[in-house]
Amino acid sequence: MCSNSYKNFIRIYSSHSRIISRYSHLKTKVNFLPYNAIPAARRLPIIGTTLDLIAAGSAPKLHKFIDGRHQLLGPIFREPLGPAEIVFLSCPKMMRSVFLYEGQFPAHPLPDAWVIYNKKHGCRRGLFFMNGEEWYNNRRVMNPLLLNGDEKYAKKLTLIATKRLIHKWKELCENSSQYYEVKNLENALYRWSIDVILFVMFGDTYNNASPALLTKMEEFSKNIYRIFEDSSKLMTFPAKIAEFLNLDAWKQFETNVTTVLELGNQVMDQSMVEFSNGDGMLAMMLQHGMPADTAKRIILDLIIAAGDTTAFASIWALYCLASNEQIQNQARSDVCNNEDHKYIKAIIRETLRLYPVAPFIGRFLAKDALIGGYEIPKGTLVILSLYTSGRDEMNFVDANQFIPNRWLRNESGELCGVHHPHATLPFSLGSRSCIGRKIASLQMQSLIELVVSSFRLKCLNDKPVDIILRLVATPDSEVKLAIKPIE
Repeated sequence: MCSNSYKNFIRIYSSHSRIISRYSHLKTKVNFLPYNAIPAARRLPIIGTTLDLIAAGSAPKLHKFIDGRHQLLGPIFREPLGPAEIVFLSCPKMMRSVFLYEGQFPAHPLPDAWVIYNKKHGCRRGLFFMNGEEWYNNRRVMNPLLLNGDEKYAKKLTLIATKRLIHKWKELCENSSQYYEVKNLENALYRWSIDVILFVMFGDTYNNASPALLTKMEEFSKNIYRIFEDSSKLMTFPAKIAEFLNLDAWKQFETNVTTVLELGNQVMDQSMVEFSNGDGMLAMMLQHGMPADTAKRIILDLIIAAGDTTAFASIWALYCLASNEQIQNQARSDVCNNEDHKYIKAIIRETLRLYPVAPFIGRFLAKDALIGGYEIPKGTLVILSLYTSGRDEMNFVDANQFIPNRWLRNESGELCGVHHPHATLPFSLGSRSCIGRKIASLQMQSLIELVVSSFRLKCLNDKPVDIILRLVATPDSEVKLAIKPIE
């Protein structure tokens, strides 16, 4: 996958990094190249490299376009996208070094359409949209609850929602001895993913939710799915121009977001009444002194985010399992015979390596940085190319193959088939890493365990399913999953 020049660059850079680290205490001056020396493709006046991106498939194929740039220019390059120039990285060592320069209050890029909407309507949002001290103070409250909390309790609540889904699927195919194709898999996993968050946020008491609240929640879930579709449409056209011209794509997005936030606030207001004294995350947030309004905003954004991210990560995992009977059987054996379920965890890790839900992770540098042998000024947007690094033969043996066993350590404690484990960072690193990573992992684990122990899986797609970007990495065609109950 990588050229000899690319390999030589990595070898030289690794040696360079070791030398800097060894002699940094001596304040040795090292000559780094200036920012303008970072490789960049030829560009045209005014429009830059826009025509190249359009030819590659525009925003939905951005991961392929950037991957092609890495093959041409190496593990670090500059590219003008939108109004600013961005530095892209695919070398694991360089990617990790970015988090040394993110500062106390890490800042990341946000979807233009959402930023414009929030500003226009004066919306205050959850953790993802917070910055500075507001983000820092609320993240400090959420870390012990979501990342260091009681895993057994979170797993119990996750299982409740997952068992509901499995029960529905069993009912659908109980009158058939053949494989049953799951209709609207995307919708089913979208709702399941939201249900998991609701159970974790509201606890066991969510089982006793009033009929009125459940009806409102169903309407809320359907509209969340719609705004995901609307957001993805605005990826292919500048949201600022779409809003200025009041195009149909913008009007539909604006209308549906307004509906979702109104419904979400109604749901949260009623939940505050029904669950604030319950045993879920909401009650804990309030007990830690978080204002009710802030708790509402954070939970609402977690619910919205859960539908996009974990649902599609789970679709990719089921697609990989359904496409490989041997791996499916090994997963079933792991569930039956091993308490630690290491192979299930390896399946999740391998899925997120090949199909990172967020193929790009970005940070605005909080200070001048020295990365990859170059000086990069403060304020520069640096993006980690996880799609490229995860499929690079320099980082993984048979990088384009789905091989969960690569994540199982041998008797010597080594990983076979993994040269650089940190070439895949599905939940990011640093203080602004994914706040929901623990719940997402438990959620995917419970789904895979219950699915493989309850059903045999078959993929009915005629050709391989590839990635297309719709804010997150989604299938470019519907994943056709067939299930057959195990006797």
